[in-house]
Amino acid sequence: MRNYRQVVPRYRKTLNEIYWRLRDCDPCHPTDQDLAQTGRLFGSSTLTDMIAFSSVFPFLAFLNMGVLGWVNRKAPALLNLLVGRGTSTAQLGERMWELRQVAVQCSAETVDLLRRGEMDLAKYRIIPEAAPLLEASKRFIRTYGHRAFRYASEFEATRLADQPELALLTIGGLLEESEPPAVRAEAARQLGYQTLHKMDPFRRLFWQRILKWGSTLIERREECRDTLELQNATYGLAATVLSRHHFPNQPPDYLWLYTFEEFLSFGQSRGQKRVAPEEIERRRAELERNRRQAAPPPARAVSILRVEASVSENVPAQVLVLDDLGQLLPHIIAVDLHRLLPQVRPFEREIFEKLLHDGVQAARSDVLSVLVDPSSEAGHF
Repeated sequence: MRNYRQVVPRYRKTLNEIYWRLRDCDPCHPTDQDLAQTGRLFGSSTLTDMIAFSSVFPFLAFLNMGVLGWVNRKAPALLNLLVGRGTSTAQLGERMWELRQVAVQCSAETVDLLRRGEMDLAKYRIIPEAAPLLEASKRFIRTYGHRAFRYASEFEATRLADQPELALLTIGGLLEESEPPAVRAEAARQLGYQTLHKMDPFRRLFWQRILKWGSTLIERREECRDTLELQNATYGLAATVLSRHHFPNQPPDYLWLYTFEEFLSFGQSRGQKRVAPEEIERRRAELERNRRQAAPPPARAVSILRVEASVSENVPAQVLVLDDLGQLLPHIIAVDLHRLLPQVRPFEREIFEKLLHDGVQAARSDVLSVLVDPSSEAGHF
């Protein structure tokens, strides 16, 4: 896993620097330094890291699904022990609880605003005692601002940095909780420990090793998923900034109608290699027509795409690609890929198809083949 240990941290650092530079700039009037940051996205070193990352993420995703499904079938009572406590999602929850603790130490007026669900930051700024909460929230947004509440895989998804006041709404909801998420999670884990301790020594040792290995997989996959969100947020923001800079009389999503390959050529040529305007208008019309004709996918916080694929020699395989990996799904919502892809912009579609292709290849590899049994229990893994 050399790519994981070396490439992913470096790639993430680059994306984070570019994302916040573009987030802090005036998107309608970017400076030369801001545009230079967008240029880094098209440099050979960044693109090399992107390619390496794209090979790591599907591998971890499918390997993780295989482990989760196997444990779910063989020893479902141990699932709570498999969920890693050091994952990025778990850490986000812990940081939110820390913000809740800061909030309760502020004035009663601040707490009252939070309980009422007040999201107007100006009302908090006029309260001197609320300053520690606002400062802590600012640091939180700087760390997790690229995260999306829904549809995180989409470039145009609303990010936490777009609506930082949503953090206050979440803090208000946590005021009703008496225990932090970690405590509640540990209570669930205790049930797993009880099952583990009832096993004979050899079987217990076997499962302890499986759980340790599986927990590490989940932590790494979660970090990659978080990096994928950061990647999508960064390239999406760059496309918006460059659209406004190079096409000021067009909608800010103009470059979203480029394929990703076309977008890379556009960036590497500093805006010289362009798609004909007539082709862009044709794509926009086609996109709108497809969205009107096809029913949108059901609203979901956690969703699954069920892909019918023929990977080689007409061998059918059903591959599950998780939109929110690492969650144990109480239900599965299946969406036909062929109905979904026409409804997304070319900019996203090309990457999505590439990710699915890599995932199918990972599933066919000798390391792990994930063939889904639609009739299996508890989540259809």
